[in-house]
Amino acid sequence: MNIVVHKNNIVFGIVSSALSAIMVGVDFVYIAIPFFLGMLSLLEAVSLGMKKGGSLFHPYVFVSLVLVWVLILSPIVSIYYKQYLFYSPKEIDWNKWVYICFWFYFFVAVLHYICGLIFLKKVETSKVDYKLKKKSALFICCFFLLFSMACQVLVYAKFGGITGYMTTWTEDRSEFDGLGMLFMLAEPFPILALLSLCLFVKKENLKNPLLFVISIFLIFFILKLLFGGFRGSRSNTIWGLFWFAGVIHIYYFKLKKTHLIVGLVFLILFMNLYSIYKSFGVDAFSMQYSLEDTGRFEDNPTITILLNDFSRVGLHSYMLYQYYDFGFYDIKFGQTYLSTINKILPLWGEFDLYTKNSAGSEILYDKKSSLVFQDFYNSRIYGAYGEAFLNFGPIIAVFVFGLFSTLIAFMDNFTRRISKSDPYLLLIPFLSNLCLMSLLADSDNLLFFFFKNGFLVILFLFLIKNFAMIKKYGV
Repeated sequence: MNIVVHKNNIVFGIVSSALSAIMVGVDFVYIAIPFFLGMLSLLEAVSLGMKKGGSLFHPYVFVSLVLVWVLILSPIVSIYYKQYLFYSPKEIDWNKWVYICFWFYFFVAVLHYICGLIFLKKVETSKVDYKLKKKSALFICCFFLLFSMACQVLVYAKFGGITGYMTTWTEDRSEFDGLGMLFMLAEPFPILALLSLCLFVKKENLKNPLLFVISIFLIFFILKLLFGGFRGSRSNTIWGLFWFAGVIHIYYFKLKKTHLIVGLVFLILFMNLYSIYKSFGVDAFSMQYSLEDTGRFEDNPTITILLNDFSRVGLHSYMLYQYYDFGFYDIKFGQTYLSTINKILPLWGEFDLYTKNSAGSEILYDKKSSLVFQDFYNSRIYGAYGEAFLNFGPIIAVFVFGLFSTLIAFMDNFTRRISKSDPYLLLIPFLSNLCLMSLLADSDNLLFFFFKNGFLVILFLFLIKNFAMIKKYGV
């Protein structure tokens, strides 16, 4: 196995180490080595994915790039801004445990890179060429779009229209309980519309690509808000926009760095402003509230959002403190995973299984073996490492994370085999998103994410590929 370290990655690692040392101070000496080597490992993972033929929107490259923030930069930012765990059950020596957590993250980063070296392959793109049967495709597209729209109309009708929908969400969100299936069928509408457009409008048909992209972006963004965006979830819109950008990049033309930077700035602004709606609901449109009024942020709203939505360092540090300083927590040996499987395949109905919430309540709130907390509501998300921690302890959790990295490498190989005319090409951004969610979210969240965002779209593309396409095999 020939490992070549890129000079640019070394330089970036040195510069980021120097800047982090300035931010943290003399205590940076405790994590200087894992910081530099962890950063270098993930940057090399990005380079490796690109070398194998991937892009920013392919699973291994995308995940590796985000992990630079999740595993390496977020602990530094957490220490610098003194933001650790929102609504912490108790105050601890945060810096000490963040440093300890960082060492675990370092081994996770190295293992992620090693999994890429072993399992990421240079694959050949399929030679199969697909031609669209327009009448069949039009029928399938119209059926799915009308069906999905009808489901959303039913949702709005239940609450007396869009305003009533938003007002109900503001005043009594429990009214949305039991509507999960309807949301799963209604909220993919914007993606279905985008993919339908892609099937009929080819790259070579575009006379003004920039105007085309801007126009469909505005329409898509509005649709994402109307189809689920006003239900209080930033991620519902954010990941939809990522899918949109990935489709444009892979299917039409490659986005440049300037496009990506503009998109990132837009997302940050959206996440900040959406926090007002998330806190005050329909009253947010009165323009009487600001970010400070939400009570969700400390000094820097953007940093708070990034640390809470795209980092688990504070939660993992607290879990390590509870685990090692108290030593009372009993690992659950996979019960939270079985509990998730049980939601779709009720195989263990006669057994009491720890859920993520009951196991989490035990380690967070000093509740010894408390299955009575089975229904304890806990909105905290532990991530792949955190949930593996609950089940197998902090050391084995590193290797469980490595298992996820292996699966991501295989998924990347699969996506790079897809023919350029294969409708499954339009799924690549979703699969990359799913891979990232497998690391940032918990097993139950991942299951929900897959069914809500992927099930109907995958069925749609499956029918398009098998009933509205003509295959031609190349040489």
